[in-house]
Amino acid sequence: TGSIFGLAEEAYGVGFAALILPLGTAVGLVVLAVLCRKVRAKGHYTLQDILEERFGPVARILGTLTLVIAYLMIISYQLRAGGAVAGRIFESQDMLAAGGMAPWALVAVVALFIATYTALAGMAGVSVTDTVNGILMISGLLIALPVIWSAAGGMEGIEAAFAGAAASSESA
Repeated sequence: TGSIFGLAEEAYGVGFAALILPLGTAVGLVVLAVLCRKVRAKGHYTLQDILEERFGPVARILGTLTLVIAYLMIISYQLRAGGAVAGRIFESQDMLAAGGMAPWALVAVVALFIATYTALAGMAGVSVTDTVNGILMISGLLIALPVIWSAAGGMEGIEAAFAGAAASSESA
C-alpha cells in the first residue's frame, strides 16, 4: 500500500525525481537473488544467523535489536494510519459523539482489533487478508489507470502538462 499510494503521492508532489525511491527495493531484490543460494547452502534461516556466523553473538543481538526497533516504527505508523482512517469513517457516519474519541484511543482500538484478528485467525487468516488486499489494489489500479489516462488527455495531454510545468519552473 505504501509503495503504491505513498510513492504516487510523492511523485505527484516532487515530480520525476521521485522515481529514484523504488530503486532501493530493486537493488535489494537483486542482491537477495545473488546471495540466496549461498545463504540456503549454509542452512541459515534468518539474517541474525548470518550475522552471528560472520561477526559473533554480539552482532546477532544487535541485529535483533535493530529489527525490533525498525518493526516497532513500521507498526507505529501503520497503527496511526489505521486510527486516522477509523476517525474519518466514524466522523463521516456521525458515529462519534461531540468531542469524539481521542486519536490515541482510535489507534488503541485499531491495535486491539488487529491483535485479536491475528490471534484468532492466525497467519492463514492474515495471508487471506493480504491476498484480498492485493487483489483489491491491483483491480483498483487496473480500473484507475485508464480513467486517469483518459482524464489527462492521453499521451498528448501528459506531454503538454510536462511542457507547461517545465516552462513555469524555468520562468521562476
